[in-house]
Amino acid sequence: DLWALTAGCTDSYHCRIEKPRRVAGILWDNRSNLLAQKKRVYGESRFAVVASSEWMLHALSGSSLSSHPRELIRNGIDTVTFAPQDKSTVRARLGLPLHKTLILFVATKGIGDQLKGGNYVDQIARDYEHDETKLFIAVGGEKKGENKNVLHAGYVNDKELAAYYAAADFFLYPSRADNS
Repeated sequence: DLWALTAGCTDSYHCRIEKPRRVAGILWDNRSNLLAQKKRVYGESRFAVVASSEWMLHALSGSSLSSHPRELIRNGIDTVTFAPQDKSTVRARLGLPLHKTLILFVATKGIGDQLKGGNYVDQIARDYEHDETKLFIAVGGEKKGENKNVLHAGYVNDKELAAYYAAADFFLYPSRADNS
């Protein structure tokens, strides 16, 4: 995330909307002090910085980390676990309907994850609430049952996540900000 480059925000969305904080009713903007502290600590330290994307690697240029060696190492994928599977077999194993179009959304907090666009997914699912041909699946977050055409799978392990990916017809990911 962007925490190392900023005064404390972890992603580009929160960096855009971040405002000075109030402490005991007094407006307190400590961001420049935090950035100065990071610059001092980074200047006194010896380490290499690893970025997972070209975008992130580029973001390091001109930052307080620009004097440190930088490497690009992309996120890896376990191609044994996350491999193609037979859709009908996986759907049967997960108890998912064979005749519906499955739209998958994955986020740590599930539909409640506003940063990853969970509220957009919730609204789209509500727009299709009476469409019997579609089922939205939200992986992550707590299981809840507010919308009849949204299956809240909750937290799952990698093997189950791979099965949901294999079962889905579409992957919907309207993230407000990401780091890749």
